[in-house]
Amino acid sequence: MIVPPAGSTLLTGMEIDDTVNTQNPEHEPYVKAGFAVITFSIDGDLGAGDQTSNAEFIKAHEAFRRSKAGMLNYAQALSLAKSTIPEIDTSNIFLAGHSSAATLSLLFAEHSYQHFWDPDTIKGCLAYAPSVDPQKFFANHLGEIKPLIPDVEEFIRLSSPKEHAQTIQCPVFLFHARGDQVTSFVASRQFAEQLKAQGVDVKFVASNGSDHYQTMVDEGVPQGIKWIQDQLKAQPSQPQEDGSPGLDPQLAAMKQAAQSRIDKTRQTKRNIDSGSSASAHLEKMRASLEKVRIARDGETRRYRFQIAGFTPEFEQKLKKQAPFFLNSLESSFDVAILGTKGDNVIINFYEMTITFDYAGELPQNLRDKIANQKSTKVMLLSDAPLKILPIDNESAEDDQNIDLMTFRIESINRLRFPGDTFNPIAAQRMAERSLRGIKEYIPDSLVMNYDQKWAAIKVKANDGKFGIEIRAESALSSAGIRVDSEWIKLKEEDLNLAQNLGNSSPDATPSSPGNMPPAATEKQKYIIHYGVYGGDNVTDSARRLLKGFVWVDQETVHFNPDKKEITFENRSAVDQGALDRALKRNKFYQVMITREVLPESPAEKTSDRVGAGTE
Repeated sequence: MIVPPAGSTLLTGMEIDDTVNTQNPEHEPYVKAGFAVITFSIDGDLGAGDQTSNAEFIKAHEAFRRSKAGMLNYAQALSLAKSTIPEIDTSNIFLAGHSSAATLSLLFAEHSYQHFWDPDTIKGCLAYAPSVDPQKFFANHLGEIKPLIPDVEEFIRLSSPKEHAQTIQCPVFLFHARGDQVTSFVASRQFAEQLKAQGVDVKFVASNGSDHYQTMVDEGVPQGIKWIQDQLKAQPSQPQEDGSPGLDPQLAAMKQAAQSRIDKTRQTKRNIDSGSSASAHLEKMRASLEKVRIARDGETRRYRFQIAGFTPEFEQKLKKQAPFFLNSLESSFDVAILGTKGDNVIINFYEMTITFDYAGELPQNLRDKIANQKSTKVMLLSDAPLKILPIDNESAEDDQNIDLMTFRIESINRLRFPGDTFNPIAAQRMAERSLRGIKEYIPDSLVMNYDQKWAAIKVKANDGKFGIEIRAESALSSAGIRVDSEWIKLKEEDLNLAQNLGNSSPDATPSSPGNMPPAATEKQKYIIHYGVYGGDNVTDSARRLLKGFVWVDQETVHFNPDKKEITFENRSAVDQGALDRALKRNKFYQVMITREVLPESPAEKTSDRVGAGTE
């Protein structure tokens, strides 16, 4: 099984999944079924920084483009595996993937016969919830992307499985949930029909699930494994010849380069872990370089203007495509006003400020220049004096980097919730967990106002907000809330609410305006839903999970493996952090915790434990 890493933007690559320290629910079922699983990195990863600048995005995309949307990485991984791991049955190779990885697997299956191997090399391709028509997927975001990638439409067309469907020859297994809010179920069904019309051996499985990921883990992969087993019975593998061929010189060089990168990464990690010598050496180098730069350009200072507002015409543009026009205004200020190209201008809608770094003396008559320049006069500065900020003050830098993003709530998918009844607390929890997968997101900052149909989040956006809105929309969609990015002028009380969020600990329980969860000190029923269990005995793990916690009423603990649900009532305030750690320690993953206030019945007043342990 060749399984690429999932979760890319389809415009940039992905680093290899951590398969050593974390069990991957997309790989483990294949391994348990007796298959060897190979994964690989895709060129153009955006890295692990707190923020991603436009320049970094463009650089990542260029690397991704050179890799032919990841197909060269796919070919290298398969070549190395075939040549260096003799235990692999090279007569039975299957491609698989979920979401963006499914798109890449289909694309590679379509091109493998033309550019890489003979038609018998790939015995099947399994695609779970793929984006088979990226042109439609990106249609609403081209206005933001084209300023950075002018020919992006042509790139998307060339990397679309739908565009090359006529070249696929291997059997195909397609799986998609009808309620998927991220990729199109209808597009996958139509793609399957197209393949069938071409005479391709294709099996399309439609699930009644209502999510993008968990249905794939619970239903898709098990059915995919059965499909592979059926394919193997129909096409038995041929016995391999004794001995193994010598390693091709080009592959040997690729293997050596890959090993060098691994060794370098390990050494870097050891240096970081040990901390002292390497870090001290780097700090000396940075200090020396900074002295040289200051001597050449003058000292860099950080400045900030207060913004009074924008022209009415520009406000209308912001409502339609805020990130795009925000980025354009920042770039215009950088180039036309400062005469630099350093991606160092930040406009913060939340604080209504524009902040920038500049080396040397500022241009003369800066305010007049801003007011008269065609591209920047849409921004109206207040009369407040220009501030000079301490550039080396970490907290000041962090504060000015935090901005607000707003969205218009278009619809709510009630099918995601039990009884088709929308649960705002559960939705908040689900959305919060998904949003925490976005590195720029400030934890617990999500505010949702269902009456006025808007949502807001706080993000770290010191290098622009490009790409964040797409990922945020996807995260909210995974919780059944479909939104569109829109710049919304919030009222003072709304901003005050946002101000109070995003400052809690990572273990804090998120809340929603008008639907605040009950205080943790009240007697409540806790409901734990888990998506994946990674241990050997789920019953034993569930029993161990809550033992020893004084705030758990042990007689009320119940476990329902069919619903993947654990419930208990609390005696006193619950330690949320300890509960989260216990869940991870006992290998319960993709967890959602909700709680309900228990009504105080007359029986409870007269007896401490009447009906204990029952529901």
